[in-house]
Amino acid sequence: MCSNRNHYKLEYFNNHRYLTFPILTSYGVKHCFTSADILTFRCDKEEEIKNTHDEIFSFIGHTPKDRYFTSQIHCDNIMDITSTDLGTPFYLGKFFEQCDGLITQLR
Repeated sequence: MCSNRNHYKLEYFNNHRYLTFPILTSYGVKHCFTSADILTFRCDKEEEIKNTHDEIFSFIGHTPKDRYFTSQIHCDNIMDITSTDLGTPFYLGKFFEQCDGLITQLR
C-alpha cells in the first residue's frame, strides 16, 4: 500500500490496483477508483464485465442493491438521483447519458 501524504491509498486486491481516499473511508463511504489493469472496456463479453464488477465490489466489501453508470463525457452535468426509478435499464444496472457525476440522498 502506498500513499501521498494520506490523500489517497494505492491498494492491491487479486493482483489489481485500486485507489481509495481515507477521507471518504472516514465518512463510511464504500468506494474505489480502478486502474488500467482492471478497466471494464478491456472485457469483450457481458459476463466478463459482470465478473470484473463483482471483483470490485468484493474489494470494497459491499455489493450495492442498485448500480448506476454515466457516459463520462467530461462536462459539468451532475445528475441528482432522487428515485431508484431513474435511469435507463441495462445489464449492469441503470445508465445516465450526457453526465459525468451522480449524487443522491437515498441510502
